Amino acid sequence: MNVYTIILFFVSVLLFSGCASKHPGNMGEVIGKKIILMDVSGDSNDQKKESPFQLVEITIENKSNDWIRISRAEVLIGDPAVSKVSVVMGPDLVSWVEANQYETSLKQHNQALVQAGIAAAGTGVAVSGTHKNNRSMVGAGLTAFGTAGAMATSGAIKDAIKSVETANKVPNQHLYQPFSVPGKMFLRRWVLLNKPVGVLIDKLAIEFETAEGKKETYVIQM
Repeated sequence: MNVYTIILFFVSVLLFSGCASKHPGNMGEVIGKKIILMDVSGDSNDQKKESPFQLVEITIENKSNDWIRISRAEVLIGDPAVSKVSVVMGPDLVSWVEANQYETSLKQHNQALVQAGIAAAGTGVAVSGTHKNNRSMVGAGLTAFGTAGAMATSGAIKDAIKSVETANKVPNQHLYQPFSVPGKMFLRRWVLLNKPVGVLIDKLAIEFETAEGKKETYVIQM
């Protein structure tokens, strides 16, 4: 593997991994007449059926030139005793955020160890191949080293995109907090649902109310 191949590999990673989208999830449909000039989408990526929680990230885009001030947003759920679905709020929400941060830190630590191991092994093979004048070993070593570098680079790009596409997992960014969207701009909010293990919520209805009293309900297919 020559240097040009390695450069081309990294450029490909950048091109195919580096594009962030304004609405990474599915667009919501308005029930009834549309009266607020905004688009709403929802994303529930990387959620697992075996988890009792489902995190949903909501993107709200202001299509007008004026501010949209949302005084209330609410996920419309039937009787929790029947549906077994509820919105996590208060101290429970704070505890989940803290626990989620611990899990994320652990995963990042383990991934860093794997990448370091691959890079070290690749370097060893390449050096050994150089001493033995074995081009195949050198190529294999550079491939392994390049793979580790690509993993790190791709991971960094994905983290950067995620920081753009993902609302921060803190209570003041929660969907139920009042917020304002500047004209022709967008922001993200999130909501955590407690659900039965073994199922994923595939449809979400959210009602928004502006400071002027306008109400609109969006249904999002997850």
